[in-house]
Amino acid sequence: VVHFRSLDKPKEDDFCLEL
Repeated sequence: VVHFRSLDKPKEDDFCLEL
């Protein structure tokens, strides 16, 4: 599942892959 962490909290990665 791909969820954008930018919406939740800014991170170095635009999106994080959560298995």
